[in-house]
Amino acid sequence: MNIQLSSVESAPRKLPFWDLMLSDLGDPPVRRLAKTLGVGESTIYRWNHAHAAPRAAHLALFWLTSWGRAAVHAQAVNDAQLACSYVESLRKDNEQLEAQVTYLLSLDHSSANDAATTAGWRQFGLTEESRMAIRHAKRLRSER
Repeated sequence: MNIQLSSVESAPRKLPFWDLMLSDLGDPPVRRLAKTLGVGESTIYRWNHAHAAPRAAHLALFWLTSWGRAAVHAQAVNDAQLACSYVESLRKDNEQLEAQVTYLLSLDHSSANDAATTAGWRQFGLTEESRMAIRHAKRLRSER
């Protein structure tokens, strides 16, 4: 499983009107807007007069509004829940694998071709590499 927490596709498709965003930001002075966006004051006056700005400027200010901050917060919560679920899933898989290894190590048969041992291998769908690793672990355990 590959988790993709964020991507460029998560940018908002529709944005609030320019005037509404400025209002949400407390109607900041033109000078502060110009400095924040890296444009001249005359550009801000022109955008304010047109009640619109280029999408890049609109997006830049959007993330400072209450809507942008709420979107970031919601995405962070969703990402955290997804990551926690993934960790829990891996923890359960790990516990199951540990139980399988413990069971297989508890089998004390002298022959690897013994019917009970072979049935145990098949029951868990283990590969030959896994079987060899478990046999090696059993040998190490018996040497202690």
